[in-house]
Amino acid sequence: MLAAYARDIAMPSSAKTLKNPIRLSLYVQHGAMAHFADHCAVCHADNDSGQTMFGKGMYQKPPDLRQSRTQNRTDGEIFSIIENGIRMSGMPAFGGADTADDSWKLVNFIRHLPQLTPAEETQIESLSPKSPEELQEEKDEEQFLNGGDSSAKTATRRNGKGSLTMRRVLVLMVALGIFVGVAYAHNGIQHVMGTVTSITDSSITVKASDGSTLTVLLTGDTKYFSGTETITVKEIKIGDRVVIHATRTGDHLTAAEVKIGAMRMKGMPGE
Repeated sequence: MLAAYARDIAMPSSAKTLKNPIRLSLYVQHGAMAHFADHCAVCHADNDSGQTMFGKGMYQKPPDLRQSRTQNRTDGEIFSIIENGIRMSGMPAFGGADTADDSWKLVNFIRHLPQLTPAEETQIESLSPKSPEELQEEKDEEQFLNGGDSSAKTATRRNGKGSLTMRRVLVLMVALGIFVGVAYAHNGIQHVMGTVTSITDSSITVKASDGSTLTVLLTGDTKYFSGTETITVKEIKIGDRVVIHATRTGDHLTAAEVKIGAMRMKGMPGE
C-alpha cells in the first residue's frame, strides 16, 4: 500500500529506539483520553476501531489501534506517526513547537486501548466536543429522567448524529485537504431511554413510550448514577425511568452507564 510505504520510508531511523519520557499515571491517562476525544476520535472512533463515517470513507482506512498492526510498533514509532503524520493518507501531522509531551501521553493511552472498558469508551464520548444536537439530546435525557416528556419516541437512539464542532471540522479539513461544511459522525454509543420492567445483577429491561422493549446486559464495569451521585444496581427499581449508555457487540447491548433521575432518589416513587 502506498500510504504504508510512504510511512515506512519517511520514518526517521532514530524513531524506533526513542523512549517514552512520560510515566503512565491516572492523571496522564485522563489527559490523554481527553486529547484523543478532541483530536482523534472523529476518525478513529471512541472505541478506536476506526468505524466512523470519516474513517470508513478514507483510503487508506484508519487502523484499529487495538490490534497488532499498531501495538507491535515501538513507542518511538507511534510517537513519530502522531507528530509527523502519514503521507498519502488521512493521518495529519499533529507535531508542533509544544506538542511532544501531549504526543507521548497519547502513546501511553494507545498502549491502553486493548484493555479499554465500555465505561472508558463512554467517558471518551463525554469528553468529545458537543454539537447543538448532542446538547439537546442531553437535555432530553435529563427531562425524561425527571418526569417530563422527551422527543425520543423509541427505546434507542444512536449518539453522534449532530453536526461536528468547528474544531473537529478543521481537523478533517487539514487531514483530507478539502472543505468540509457540515458533517456527521456515528460514535457507536447507543442511548436507551425507558421505564424499567425488570432488573437483575446481569441485565436490565426497559419499555419505551412507543411500547417497544429492550434488554441491556450489565457487567462489573457498568456504572450507576442518580444525577451526579454514584449508586448501586440494587437501588434501581422496577418502574424507574432510566437512561442507559450502551455499546453493541454482535446482537447484544452492554451498559456502560445507567442513570436514574435524582428526584426519585430524594423521595419520589418510581413510575
